[in-house]
Amino acid sequence: MDINAEEAVPPVEFKWKVKRRCDGTRYVVKRPVRNQVLKKREAQLNKERTGISTDDDAFSGVKLGHYFCREDRKKQLEHERMRKIRHEQRINQAKLANTDKLIVDMAYRKMARRQAPLDAFTSTREYLSQRHEQQGPPPPAPILAVTTV
Repeated sequence: MDINAEEAVPPVEFKWKVKRRCDGTRYVVKRPVRNQVLKKREAQLNKERTGISTDDDAFSGVKLGHYFCREDRKKQLEHERMRKIRHEQRINQAKLANTDKLIVDMAYRKMARRQAPLDAFTSTREYLSQRHEQQGPPPPAPILAVTTV
């Protein structure tokens, strides 16, 4: 009977699998395919069962993700680091631009305050030049002499 029992058990199929150690080195292991068949069947049953349930948490047990190799992860980290640095530089430039603009605006206001009384002021020469343009050609000698103290 032992001979018949051994013949009834199907031969186990093996598959070569590449595994990784913690330090990053790789090694090859021979694994039975039977486990993969069972895992696929289990996933299929879980998928069928979750379709029946209305509970949102029923399907949350299955998490699908993407594995990135070490080089890709390093690139991602470097990209994120550079993005953060660029963001900080933009913020600093915006602050400097705001302070520069504020300083320029304050200088313009100060200049406008100083020039305000002079803008409404008309000098004697301006007055005479406007008067002569309206009447015709200027006279040969000045009409009015003004002395300031």
